[in-house]
This record gives sequence, C-alpha cells and structure tokens, in this order.
Amino acid sequence: MVFLMGQIFPDNPNEVYADLPPGHIRTDDPLGIERSLAITSHLPPNSAKVIAACDPIKSKRQGHLVAARAQLDAHRDEIVAFKCYLGFMGHPCDAGYEPYYKLAQEYDIPVIFHTGFLPSTLALFSDCHPLEIDKVAVRHQHMKIVIAHAGNPFFMEAVAVAGKNNNVWLDLSSLQCEEEARAILMESELPAAMPNFAVAVFREAITALNRYDRLLFGTDNICSPKTYRRFMERLIPEEHHSKVFRENAEKLFKVDVPEVVPGYGRYGE
Repeated sequence: MVFLMGQIFPDNPNEVYADLPPGHIRTDDPLGIERSLAITSHLPPNSAKVIAACDPIKSKRQGHLVAARAQLDAHRDEIVAFKCYLGFMGHPCDAGYEPYYKLAQEYDIPVIFHTGFLPSTLALFSDCHPLEIDKVAVRHQHMKIVIAHAGNPFFMEAVAVAGKNNNVWLDLSSLQCEEEARAILMESELPAAMPNFAVAVFREAITALNRYDRLLFGTDNICSPKTYRRFMERLIPEEHHSKVFRENAEKLFKVDVPEVVPGYGRYGE
C-alpha cells in the first residue's frame, strides 16, 4: 500500500527529480497543488491512499474547514490519515491544529506527527520532540496518533509515550537511506550506530516497549522500499514481521491490501 501525501513541491521540481522520465511532473493538479508527481499510473490498482497535510495557518481561515470536511465526505475511502509537519509548521498543541483533531476523531482517522530529525536549521526540535505528543494524546484520548520516524533520535522518549498511551503508534520510516542500508545488508552484524541512526538505542527501545502491535513499517525516504524493508527486517524479530510489516497498518488505516497483486508480485518484497 502506498500512501500519497498532499504537499507542495519546490519551485524547480525538475531539478529535484531530474531522474524521472518526462511527463512525470504534473502541473494540472485538480486540488490546486502547484506541482506534483504523476506516479499513480505506475502503482498496482487500488494501492494508493491519501494522507492529507494539515496546515495550522489555513485552518484559521473562514471556509477552510468546511472545504476539508467536504473533501473527507467526498473521498472517505481514499483519505486514510492526517499529517502534521511539526518543526516546520508549529507545535502539536497549536490552536490551529485543534480543528483537524476534531475532524480526525469524528471521521475516525489517525493523525500522523513528524517527529525527530529535521532537514532545516530553522525548524525547532522543541516543536517536534515525541514527548510533546504526549500532551495531545492525553487531551485527545479517542484520537489515534502515529509518531512518525519513531522520534529519531529520541527513541526512548517515543516508546515511553507509546507505552503510556493506548492511542499511540510508532512509525518506523526514514531511519536510513539507500546507500547506508545497502552497505549494512552486506554485513553479518548490524553496527551500534550509523549516520543519523543509533541502531543499538533503537533496538533497546523497541525491546523495552515490547508492543510490536504498535509498530508500523513505512519508507518515506530516499531508499527503495525493497532495500528498506530488508534492512528493517534485521531489526525486528521475525515472529513479529507479519504485524509490523502489514497487519498493524491494515488495521489502523482500515485498508485491505491483497497479499499478491497480478503483474506486480508480493507487496513489500
């Protein structure tokens, strides 16, 4: 299952995605996004769902939430979650996010929070630290919450929040990129640490949590899904693979992914 996030791309996407064939940059998005990647035609049928990006500034504008509700009503089977880009777009307790939290609970869809490492020196760790998610989890105990990237590098804090709150899951995406992941797959033993990833701390944290029903595999980085899955399989005990790599996400996001898709093979392999 591929989750597509609604977000605005850079002004010069042809430079960023220079390796894509011509025609893969769209400029006619019906939702008004300036540019996006036309990748859905290359995915298995019915395999793409939408994660809607929350904007705490736009939510204060008259009519914005009415439009958001209309989108949810019109595309209820396609929109499976909201995402808040903390660090870039405020703190999880910002008033501008509260209307989205109400919608998420009303429509029973999870809210995903970016946490941990940030690619900008202007963004604030204090806004996207996993301990800040605890405040939201307590205030909205009926809202399903996903801590993206497991709080990297704050793994212990992230598992503390997930262990305390029954409405919190941890997403394991974007912990490593292609080159490093491929190199490690050639080694018999995983190192204690890699660039931007404290492997030993992560393993200790998820072992201490001991809630593999609360872990969600994801990619979300410059790494092929196949490589990243094989890398993460080294970190997750084999007896929990079915939950972490498939069943937990199916249950949380209410999606039904066929084990094998004709013409495409088995998901995640």
